Amino acid sequence: MKKHFLLAVALVVTGALSAEDLILEECFEYEAGIPLIEDTISKSDNFNPITGWSSVANSGSGMTRFYIHDGALTYDGYAASGIGNALEFRPDKTAGQSVFKNFEYGIKNDSTIYIAFMIQFLKDTQDYESPDYFMGIKIEPAATSTNYTGRVIAMVQSQGDQGESYAGEEISMLIQKASNSAPISDQVNYLTFGQTYLMVFKYHIGVLNGKTAAEEAGHYDDEMWLYINPTLDQEPAQANIYQLDPNGRDGFRMSESGKAIGSLRGIYLRGGEPGKANRINPYLLGGLRIGFSWEDVIGSTQGLNEVENAISAKKEIREGQLIILRNGKEYSAQGAQIK
Repeated sequence: MKKHFLLAVALVVTGALSAEDLILEECFEYEAGIPLIEDTISKSDNFNPITGWSSVANSGSGMTRFYIHDGALTYDGYAASGIGNALEFRPDKTAGQSVFKNFEYGIKNDSTIYIAFMIQFLKDTQDYESPDYFMGIKIEPAATSTNYTGRVIAMVQSQGDQGESYAGEEISMLIQKASNSAPISDQVNYLTFGQTYLMVFKYHIGVLNGKTAAEEAGHYDDEMWLYINPTLDQEPAQANIYQLDPNGRDGFRMSESGKAIGSLRGIYLRGGEPGKANRINPYLLGGLRIGFSWEDVIGSTQGLNEVENAISAKKEIREGQLIILRNGKEYSAQGAQIK
């Protein structure tokens, strides 16, 4: 317990110093091998005060699916590369817990956020041919709410209908605005097992385009972009996938009762539909950074990012400032080399 308490204090200090321009930063710097959320029970929010994550309160919330993986993911040039550990998702025959971490406040009305993360899909003994979303944006803070927008989907298929091998091109990515919106896929770039990819998901939440849900229908204006292994020095002019669907419900919108609901409220990792077979492929996810600009989430491309990313980093607080130690050199929280 003492170890976890000290770690929690360190994370609070770290967040205050290194995430000044970030909405949320999560490098899963917790004890390797433990569940993300411990002592879970069914139909509970199962809030973990050490990690700040909760489970969605449904029948699957007591079935653990997320664990702290020993070791960080790396991606050359990315600010969170090689820091902390990764989160491991382990599917089972039935769906399990979905988890979320709320932002400090909801974001709405003509704002844009960027969600950057590293991900590595792991080969399993079965295919997950039906596409299912593994990440989304929670639009309400309560654990009992199941309203999500901005869904990131992975479709995994190692061979075609005629038995042809898709080796090296087993995974295709899609994005989906809401349950009533058709998924949009990237039909050009395919991913493979065991390789780490950097993804940046950009979401623009629009304005209310009506005073009732009926007036808004057909006039929704939220937009989404997904960048896969992008150049890091500046935001690319074109994303791998883009979606603007006027029929898909917005993250902030009018409800059927005439009340404005929703916002961009938190990050959500899905464990499958309760009671249904889990169609989400196992994966490792790390270096989650959420902010208001490309530069915020990617970080400086100098200093820290020029170091061998495979070398693990250590952190210490010195005179009230966070210092990152790696390969005999020191860096600020923003990645600039100090000495």
